[in-house]
Amino acid sequence: MDLREQLGQVVSSAAPAQSERAQQFLEALDGGPWDDSTEAAARELIDAYLHDPYLTKGH
Repeated sequence: MDLREQLGQVVSSAAPAQSERAQQFLEALDGGPWDDSTEAAARELIDAYLHDPYLTKGH
């Protein structure tokens, strides 16, 4: 799964704040400012989502 797919999963399944942040990363990936620090922050968000069951909708 590539970065875009992982961010899409966070958008569709994460709690509202994390979903919104993932959407911002997707928009940046599509043409906004994107650099190494932005990619690192996006990967941290994905990692937090994958390893914290409370970052899902409904919790």
